[in-house]
Amino acid sequence: FNIDNDIDPRIKDGICKKRLWSMQSIPSDYKHYSKPNNMSSLKNDNTNIESYNKLLSTISPISSWIQLDCRGFLPSTKQHAMFGLSVIQMAKALKRHLESIHMNGPGILISDLRSSQTKSTSSSPITSPSSSSSSTAGTGKRGVSKEHIFNWRDFFDIVVLWRQISEPNDPVWWIDKLPSCEFEEGYGLQTPIVFGQLKTIRYYSYYNQAIAIVKDIINNLGYFTADNQKKTLTSQFKKKLAISTILSDIYNIIGEDFYVIVPCNSKYFHGDIYEGTRLTLLYHEPDGYEFSIRTPGTPNRWIQYDNELTYSFNH
Repeated sequence: FNIDNDIDPRIKDGICKKRLWSMQSIPSDYKHYSKPNNMSSLKNDNTNIESYNKLLSTISPISSWIQLDCRGFLPSTKQHAMFGLSVIQMAKALKRHLESIHMNGPGILISDLRSSQTKSTSSSPITSPSSSSSSTAGTGKRGVSKEHIFNWRDFFDIVVLWRQISEPNDPVWWIDKLPSCEFEEGYGLQTPIVFGQLKTIRYYSYYNQAIAIVKDIINNLGYFTADNQKKTLTSQFKKKLAISTILSDIYNIIGEDFYVIVPCNSKYFHGDIYEGTRLTLLYHEPDGYEFSIRTPGTPNRWIQYDNELTYSFNH
């Protein structure tokens, strides 16, 4: 069972965009979500209180690691506990995986029904009849279970699940499991640092570092306009950029909306440089300047980083 597979992608997209739904707007081919078979409830289960308390005591020293020491991030004991439990489960899974490899085994095998990945990464997946039910996102199809070797995505599926449980109202979904049309167009993630007079309290602490990175990239690699044209500055404007410290100065030097791309060096293809996140500076009337971190999620980019993470995880 994996909730990312069983929830209709259109519903997940609606949750991400805080879309208002009505009975009239629900697609006619929508398949209602149904609870998996043989799923027992932990409600009112008092038989293992001692074990639960021992586990909570074990995770206590690591639970606060998730807390950012930054203005605007208030502590949540529930999320601290969920993080600690996810660390324990991830560590146990990784330990079992490495023990299997050290014994000349393939590593632990994961059922495709439990994995969020669209395709198995195993070259020879094991097929077995499954009595449990599963569905491909939005299709409601039930069928045969296959297995694949534990990989980076399965590893992170663990923490994704615990994050989903920690606050069900938060949209925590894999981008490639959203509607295919949205994914193919590029599902952008945006984190505002400054918007007009608003300094986003949770991210403004990155302002000085982000400004320094923008100036460095413009000097050495250039920048991109809003219509994706790459440009560079003359030496005269580079000197002006070097002494600029505020958004208006930088924007006036460039003269238009622009973004820079933070480079990421590949380990999978030595020498290749991938497109990292983008730092964007826009001007809006009458609000002023918008300075934000943006990350485009496109199929080609997804394949690139899937290969990169697979390589890094296996090594």
